[in-house]
Amino acid sequence: MQSAFAAVARRAYAGGGRDNALPPEYEAQQAELQGLMALMNADFGKLLRFYALKHATDALAPTEQVEQATMTQLNFEGLSLELTTIDASGYSLDLGESPPPCAAGPWPPSSRKSTTPDPRRT
Repeated sequence: MQSAFAAVARRAYAGGGRDNALPPEYEAQQAELQGLMALMNADFGKLLRFYALKHATDALAPTEQVEQATMTQLNFEGLSLELTTIDASGYSLDLGESPPPCAAGPWPPSSRKSTTPDPRRT
């Protein structure tokens, strides 16, 4: 019995010093999942936000709005999202208060151009 255990232990330690490393097939799967996660974060950020709104409503306060959702973990059992939220409870439209201005300017951007002639040019 001891010789069988010793043989199993020798084979386990002969793996080249890979104490806590994943087996190669799991490493390949994890690399594939990391690529899919990067694709989702880069190209489908808005869809992740809507996914979070649908499935994480219990984690949000009634006055919170999801500003951004980023996938932080993806595995075969599920995924984890990191949510950036803003709390809209401090703003009241009835009192004329508004949220802080956006750094990019007003939204939506105005596509109309002024057609009124400048009186100084006539």
